Amino acid sequence: MKRKFWQQSYLFLLFVIPGSCSILNNQHEKLFKVEDTYYQSWMVNEQEKGINIFIEVSDVKNGVLFDSIIYRGMQIPATIESNENNVVIKGTFLSTSARIEANHSPTDKPDQFSYSYKGKHHFYKLKDIRRENMKYY
Repeated sequence: MKRKFWQQSYLFLLFVIPGSCSILNNQHEKLFKVEDTYYQSWMVNEQEKGINIFIEVSDVKNGVLFDSIIYRGMQIPATIESNENNVVIKGTFLSTSARIEANHSPTDKPDQFSYSYKGKHHFYKLKDIRRENMKYY
């Protein structure tokens, strides 16, 4: 009798838990779809240089507000550019020698961007960030 109970419990856990976890993991896909993520270093002169990071998303549900980007241990407010089909979340990280005051704050969080939906704050971890060629101005 005990053996049958444990077998049924095991089967229940085997099928129910992965299903509930996939619901949590697919939450982002219901709100938006990340199409591309890349960064590009840029340079004006020795003092004025930095990195722009671009996150292209589509199918953004109404009410999703993108907030900030965390990249290489630094957090910066996001700039949002949108057109008919896509939204580009952009962040500019300046070098420490730049004359322009940087709006960075150090963090120990992984590469990700933050957004809010219906008053709740969420994070989306960035993977496979592609590098573009350096841009000289």
